[in-house]
Amino acid sequence: MPFSNTLTFNNSSDIVFQPAGSELRVYVKGALLGAINAAYPVTMYTTVSNGVKSITMTQITNSVYCSGNTNNPNLDTVYYNFNQPGHLPSVSCCGSNNSLYKTIGWDNDGTSQTCVGTTGYTNVFDISANLSFKSKVEQVMINNQPQIRMVVRYSGGVFLNVNASIAICYATPYCYYCDPTNNAS
Repeated sequence: MPFSNTLTFNNSSDIVFQPAGSELRVYVKGALLGAINAAYPVTMYTTVSNGVKSITMTQITNSVYCSGNTNNPNLDTVYYNFNQPGHLPSVSCCGSNNSLYKTIGWDNDGTSQTCVGTTGYTNVFDISANLSFKSKVEQVMINNQPQIRMVVRYSGGVFLNVNASIAICYATPYCYYCDPTNNAS
């Protein structure tokens, strides 16, 4: 039976990402929601119903994980070195009804994408809908060397560069903003 777990939360700060060996674990108010690892791909999304906020992590098939994705790190695939705890992602909220949640702080790794005037950029993913965020730990080639990375795949669109002040509220499943304090690795 596929893995699935749902936990409730009060604030986006209740959701914490923590590296553990070869996986990235997600905790909600100290309880383990699940882990992003090499065993199977997962989707993670939030729901708000009658004022109760919850986050779900669910196992998906490889075909769903790769659906609509080109495997192009400059278009619709993001590599994240989850074993660098100095720049762990977080969850942020936007919207008058506190219903739009996005993960923020995913660093691209080993791509040619750069921001004008700086090397820093921060990827922002919508997690307010099922299958907007799809991830798995995979072996990828970076600088012609095999590396283990968490890979986030999304379908359609291109990298969209928006200002940091509107990145969380931007009406698209994926965007990034330039951040001079965040060095790409």
